[in-house]
Amino acid sequence: MMNIDLPTMAKIVCFLFFFSIGGLSTHDILHSKKSFGGRFFEALMMMMAWVLMGILTIYFAKFFLFLIGAFLVISLVIWFKDRMNK
Repeated sequence: MMNIDLPTMAKIVCFLFFFSIGGLSTHDILHSKKSFGGRFFEALMMMMAWVLMGILTIYFAKFFLFLIGAFLVISLVIWFKDRMNK
């Protein structure tokens, strides 16, 4: 029996989430009136773009969290500075 820890499970869920969004985003492309080759490759590129965004989000999550944290700290410093000047 496999022992899957919580971070691995979160990565799997995140990947499946982005994969499903990619699949849903190809619906309009596949039902357009273009040629089959044009529709297929456009849908494939859309799917690959969403999967790539999912992979980047999974492996650079610490970097994204750092950026969000830095933005919040800078925003709070500016907010407190404005409050003190009143």
